[in-house]
Amino acid sequence: MQEKFRTIFIGLIAASMFLTGCRHRETLTENYPDGVRKSAQAFLVSDDSAKVRHGIQMTWYPDGTPATMDLYRFGYREGNSFQWYPGGALKAKEHFTRGVRDLDSRFWGKTGELVGCVNPDGGDCAHPKPGMVAPHFCSRSD
Repeated sequence: MQEKFRTIFIGLIAASMFLTGCRHRETLTENYPDGVRKSAQAFLVSDDSAKVRHGIQMTWYPDGTPATMDLYRFGYREGNSFQWYPGGALKAKEHFTRGVRDLDSRFWGKTGELVGCVNPDGGDCAHPKPGMVAPHFCSRSD
């Protein structure tokens, strides 16, 4: 119920910003103590200072390699979402439409092998054997 309320609330804020106009875009960044970028978040800011995520949101590991990347549009996660292991190997890929995961999610091990897949209904697509990649493991293509 709280998630449904949150979705409606964000939708109302985004709609009001669209109808009344946004004052500007804002990017908030955070750095590690040594100055390396830790995170960056993009927002639309309305005339009454309400903020809604809009644009690329990223986090980085202390060595500067990407940790996560998500795209938001008017407060909703949209498109591909990625997670990486320290060192740069892809860990997970999910796809969202208006904040809802709508395609299969794929998960990889640290050495690049596909280790799992979950469909939008929460079911298990399959757990392939290491080194084996077949189209039936996930129903949708990359």
